Amino acid sequence: MSFVKNEISSVFGKKIKYDRRIMKTLLVTTIVSAFLFLAGLVCMLAEVEGTVVIVVTGLGVGGGLFLFAGLNLFAGFCYIRRLKAYGYEIPYKKEDYGDDLRNVPCVGGTSHSETRNKDSRILFFLYALVFLLTNVWNVRYIIYWHQLLGDTAVVLLVIMLLFDSFWGIYAVMFYRQGNTQRYRDDVEIDENRKERKPFEKGVIEGIIILGIMLVIKIATAGLSDVFLHNRVSHDFEYLQMISDSIHMILMEGEVDRTFDSYKQLCEGCYISDWGEPEDDFSREIAEYIGISDYSELEEKFYTSDGSPRIYVKIFDEDVWIRMVNPLLPDLDRYESNSIDESQFLP
Repeated sequence: MSFVKNEISSVFGKKIKYDRRIMKTLLVTTIVSAFLFLAGLVCMLAEVEGTVVIVVTGLGVGGGLFLFAGLNLFAGFCYIRRLKAYGYEIPYKKEDYGDDLRNVPCVGGTSHSETRNKDSRILFFLYALVFLLTNVWNVRYIIYWHQLLGDTAVVLLVIMLLFDSFWGIYAVMFYRQGNTQRYRDDVEIDENRKERKPFEKGVIEGIIILGIMLVIKIATAGLSDVFLHNRVSHDFEYLQMISDSIHMILMEGEVDRTFDSYKQLCEGCYISDWGEPEDDFSREIAEYIGISDYSELEEKFYTSDGSPRIYVKIFDEDVWIRMVNPLLPDLDRYESNSIDESQFLP
């Protein structure tokens, strides 16, 4: 008769998540899988011959089982801790009680009259801390990368902010769930209050999201670096194109050496300061590099510190060119040949 009662109560009651039998199974599985994983890891690092099966089994099967059993073991310990705190006897086999927590003897536990739940408070501080650290990282990111990528860095920052808002939203949620008058633990029998997210679930979800967040931030930094080097490559190529264009003009025919622009290039000058071409030589150079006014060079470069300062000097039909104000000092110039630059610096 009591069995029938237990069967009926398990349908409408509160299921028991973990019992002592499950915990023993999880503990043994965690220990065995840990040794299996370590065996595979040692064989792989030591490069032991003939241990391919051990490596694959250890890292694949052992690693997967260790992760699954370990997380469940952690969740089980947290659940058992709550059962003890509320005065429940820890069941050895939940089926003995119809898998219903209401059928488990309760001898009375510690007082839960406090207005704030400790587990929710801990989760609130953890998620709030991660939220703070992510935004510190975001501030550092935008300070460094905005000067290099401009609006592209802003777009990437907005994407990260949308993802990082998860931590702020969950921190607020855990703060609200700390209210014991409105929320209850999963082992409390009270249908008048909402059930709060268990501590172990908040921790495990946080670890998973933290891993995803780190991957996203690493990928964002890598993508930003790719964008930057693409821009640097573009600037280098455009500098080379200017150099090749001037060299081609010099090689194609006689250049009137009385042109003021030619004299300036022989002495060395900043063509980015020229403005509108004033003679045929400067006009021909502008046509080759695809501009009508040398002030348009500002729109052709992406990695200069402010308006690009493009220095050019002609030496025995060779052309030396340099951007003198790059954002990155290790990528500070393009040289069209191996001429000693020290004799050309302005």
